[in-house]
Amino acid sequence: PLINNEEREKMEGTLNYADHCFSGHATMHAENLWPSKLSSITQLLQLWDLWKLTLQKRGCKSLVMAGAHGLMQGMMLSFGGLQFTENHLQFQSDPHVLHNSYALRGIHYNKDLINLAVLLDQDEKPFLHVSVKFQDKLIKLYACEAGCLNEPVELTSEIRG
Repeated sequence: PLINNEEREKMEGTLNYADHCFSGHATMHAENLWPSKLSSITQLLQLWDLWKLTLQKRGCKSLVMAGAHGLMQGMMLSFGGLQFTENHLQFQSDPHVLHNSYALRGIHYNKDLINLAVLLDQDEKPFLHVSVKFQDKLIKLYACEAGCLNEPVELTSEIRG
């Protein structure tokens, strides 16, 4: 069914600002949420329900209400242990799970898209690469390490250092 413009704008607004979603440990190693094989429609629907329940209990109710796009956004936030709180995106993954390299692309933040990659250097030490793809007007976004002990760095779409 078609939705009217007001409902569409509300859903898009929900996708662009997922306040207090996702709270909890990263789900990247939760085998029940990332099965290697689904062999029936029933299993797929059970997995859909499990994801909806998990995300709703972890502060992502508004994303789940936004439909499939919202559910996917919540799943992506949960995978990396990312949480939105009051104009702040926090990467709260446990250090012991950072031995994996992975990338999360297209994280909605207002109308912009944030890309985050956890990569390993030559010594197998993890580091983050974060960039932003501006969709609307240019606004300044900044990133810093835990506690922001060093000066925050402005995010761009360019690859630097």
